Amino acid sequence: MVKTVVVVEDKEAQRMPMVYALEDRGFRVRGAATVADARQAIEEWKGEIDVMILDMVLEDPAARDVTGADIGIQLQAEHPDWMPEYFIQSAYN
Repeated sequence: MVKTVVVVEDKEAQRMPMVYALEDRGFRVRGAATVADARQAIEEWKGEIDVMILDMVLEDPAARDVTGADIGIQLQAEHPDWMPEYFIQSAYN
């Protein structure tokens, strides 16, 4: 069974290598650069998401106060029957 991963990372230089590395290892992957992109991926892939890799600090001008953790929390609140694994990363102290 192929695992599905959504990578939410605003910096392309960090997002794309992660997406490519996961694809090379056989994962089904979708990258999201913004909060809107992440929400679209969640809506399109519904309960198929196995892992969400979330950047804690997103520099999204359209959603300034939304963190990667907020995306995961919102997904769980809206879809409590889904149980993806979450990996939250940050380059900040």
